[in-house]
Amino acid sequence: MRQVSSSATVEDMAQTAENAVHQLGGQVTDFLKTQKEAVSSTISKDIDHARAYVRKEPAKGLAMAFAAGALLSLLIRR
Repeated sequence: MRQVSSSATVEDMAQTAENAVHQLGGQVTDFLKTQKEAVSSTISKDIDHARAYVRKEPAKGLAMAFAAGALLSLLIRR
């Protein structure tokens, strides 16, 4: 029976773990890039929708902006 040194086994396990971490890191990076693109797209669409609404209803848009500013001011003071 051939004996395997424990240091070789530990080194193999360490290399396997390192490879797994690099692979997982790549997968996480890809996932986060995809999510960032999805969020950016959603925000862009929402901003375009808000702009269109304000152009269509300027008085209501102004009132909403004033209300949002007043609410934000109250929240900041607390």
